Amino acid sequence: MSTRPAIIIPAALKPLTAQKRWVVWKWVSFPTKPYETKNGDTAWQPNTEFAEGAKQAREQFREQA
Repeated sequence: MSTRPAIIIPAALKPLTAQKRWVVWKWVSFPTKPYETKNGDTAWQPNTEFAEGAKQAREQFREQA
């Protein structure tokens, strides 16, 4: 039995679960803008959010991936 937590799929990707098999998803990125963090590193901020709660869903997906 796996000790990893279940992956919660964001609502935008839910329709894909009906397909028999997922092979590879091409990661699509959207425009971002760079900014400097407090420790001097470059980080990237998305310019576009498509739905209410999208930021939280994206962060949750990143943590689980």
